[in-house]
Amino acid sequence: MCISAEQAPISVELPSGGVLVGQAGDWLVQYAPGDVGVVGSGVFSKTYRVVEEP
Repeated sequence: MCISAEQAPISVELPSGGVLVGQAGDWLVQYAPGDVGVVGSGVFSKTYRVVEEP
């Protein structure tokens, strides 16, 4: 799962108590259940591709 922070910075509280912060244009990526990270737009565009769920 990926979510784009298209026009505003994002801040996501984690169940562990930590906080992820991203800038406008960054992506929130779920690598596995409970494992998420913020990926910069430049890295995202070179590493990932957006697909639609069926």
